[in-house]
Amino acid sequence: MAIALASATVILPAMMPASAAPSPPSLLTSSQLSTIQSQVQDAISGLSPTLTGLARIQAVNAALVAIAAKDTATMGAAAIDAIVGDAILAGVTPTVVVDAVIRGAIAGGVPGSTAIADVVLAAIHDGAPAANVASQALATGTNIPLPPDVTGTGLGMAAAQLARTDISDANAIGQTVANEGTAPLRVAYRDGVLANGGSVELAALGNSFPLATGEVGEGRKIDNGLLNDVGGNRNQGNDSGFTGQANNQQATINQNLPPCSGPSCV
Repeated sequence: MAIALASATVILPAMMPASAAPSPPSLLTSSQLSTIQSQVQDAISGLSPTLTGLARIQAVNAALVAIAAKDTATMGAAAIDAIVGDAILAGVTPTVVVDAVIRGAIAGGVPGSTAIADVVLAAIHDGAPAANVASQALATGTNIPLPPDVTGTGLGMAAAQLARTDISDANAIGQTVANEGTAPLRVAYRDGVLANGGSVELAALGNSFPLATGEVGEGRKIDNGLLNDVGGNRNQGNDSGFTGQANNQQATINQNLPPCSGPSCV
């Protein structure tokens, strides 16, 4: 499960076809990159030191959602890579970054599939484990909620792009889709991979037999609105976390966003 903040309002833009592609390399100016870096650093450093645990993670999430919404609205999807990188560099847990920037980018007008693909690629390029990132993207898509074909297409786009340089991480995305995705999401993942030049084998991986992809001994920690060091939702791998406690807290403290009501949802 992932962060679900009642205060986060997401406006969903028009439907993205499976043939959509991730955003091209950043065309931001040095001034824009510096602005984003300052925004992220100021937002994190400006948080009250008395905030801890869930309260702090919610505050960080809200700040990153706001930054992503503002910057993607004015700079376009190219801002995503910089926001993700600066937030991870500032010490924010990657799963928190993934959740917040997906939400903020969609609110800023980036189509859902593109937002998911760009955030997933940025987080992986900045060192976050591919399986963790993909699982958080799946959870965020469910909690917004996005139509499963939108989330699946975005993950397929990301996997196809990633396969050009890192087939291991691309396969981790596909296996996560197989482990956690619904049937419509797995179909959309397949179509997203093929439409973006990915191999048949990578496309088929999303419909393969579920396997554990988490780190041995720890399990894969998926942010559910609680800090990972107070339980987390460890839903794959050799789990030993406090899943029941974490899930109960998430259910009582957080609320899902209202269903998509726009002309069409991405």
